[in-house]
Amino acid sequence: MQVPSVLLKPIARLAGKAANLQLKHFLLAHKKTAEMQDRLLTQVVEAHTDTDFGRDHDLKAVKSYEDFTAAVPLQSYQTIKPYIDKVLQGQSTALIPPDDKVLMFSLTSGTTGQPKHIPVTKRFATDIPKDEIVRLIKSLESQMKTAAKNLEFEKAALIRDQIMDLRRAMV
Repeated sequence: MQVPSVLLKPIARLAGKAANLQLKHFLLAHKKTAEMQDRLLTQVVEAHTDTDFGRDHDLKAVKSYEDFTAAVPLQSYQTIKPYIDKVLQGQSTALIPPDDKVLMFSLTSGTTGQPKHIPVTKRFATDIPKDEIVRLIKSLESQMKTAAKNLEFEKAALIRDQIMDLRRAMV
C-alpha cells in the first residue's frame, strides 16, 4: 500500500520544521557553551591570582582566553613541578587557591615512568563524576590493605585519611 504524495508533503514539511527548531536550539546552546566556558575560565583565573603560580604568571592581568594563553603557555609537568613540590611541603597556596583544601595527591607514572604527584583538592573532587571517585576509593582501599599487610601502618593510615576525605567530598 502506497501513501499518497498529498499526505507525504505535509509530513515532510512538519519534519523539516522540527529539524529547523532542533538546529536553532543547538546553535543557541552552542552560544551559551562559549559563554559558560568564558565564565568558568574567569572563575578559575580569579581563584588562582593569589597563588605563587598566579603571581608568577600575572593572572590578575588576564581578562580573556587570549590573555590566558599568552600568560600561561602550554607546559609540561616539569615546569609546574616546583609549585607541586611546595604544595607537597605544605605550602598549598603555591598552586592551590587559599580557600581550597588538598585532600590527597594522586600518583601517576605518565609516559616517563617517573611518579608524578597530582594534587586532588576538595573543589576538584566535587567536579569528578561520582563513579570515578568510587573507583579511586576502591583503588586506595586496595593500596591501604597492601600497606597494612606489609606492616606499613603509617602509610596505611595516610591512605585511610585520604579515603575519608574523598568520601566527605562526595557528600
